Amino acid sequence: MRKLTYILYLLSFLSCSIQNKLTFKSSKIEKIEVTSRYLEENIEMQDNFKEGFIADLNKSIHVKIEENTSTHRILVYNNNGKVDTLLTDGYIYQNKKFHKSKENLIEKYSIEEINYLSDTVIGKLKTFEKLQVYLKEEEYDKLNTLFVEDVQWFFKEIREKDKKRFKRWCSLWAFDKVTYKSYVTQIINRKENLFDYENGEWKINQK
Repeated sequence: MRKLTYILYLLSFLSCSIQNKLTFKSSKIEKIEVTSRYLEENIEMQDNFKEGFIADLNKSIHVKIEENTSTHRILVYNNNGKVDTLLTDGYIYQNKKFHKSKENLIEKYSIEEINYLSDTVIGKLKTFEKLQVYLKEEEYDKLNTLFVEDVQWFFKEIREKDKKRFKRWCSLWAFDKVTYKSYVTQIINRKENLFDYENGEWKINQK
């Protein structure tokens, strides 16, 4: 009986492991496109990168995380007409689940000098995008982590003592598409003064 239970457990474990792996087949893929979500343009990849890229992508392991701010979109065009979309920051790949590769595959297979934003710009963009996501989802407990310590006291005070002011404050930071794009452009072109680097992260320095 114990032996049977062990075998069933092992089969269940192996089944879950297989289901959690990415299993793209290069022979069934017509082409792959990689797009920068912030630059809004296709990334120029190396010649004949598909085979190596798919092999490395399939080696990525399943990870359990709640969220990841993506910088790129990968479009996998299958021969049957289906298009698979993965959101990624180069390491974490999100489709229905999250997978993580050992190295940044966008950097590895792209023509770097043409396509890359600096780590500083990407760090600021991620913080700015998280702000919009947290406001939209009303995840107010997470908002405080996006601001520098000198601003955090203000955030806590109005949230606890002045609900109307806090609601108004949230509405001022929740941008429409045009304003959001304008800020993203300013961040990319380094024409903003919205962030300070604090405790290893880019955080918003304004109320």
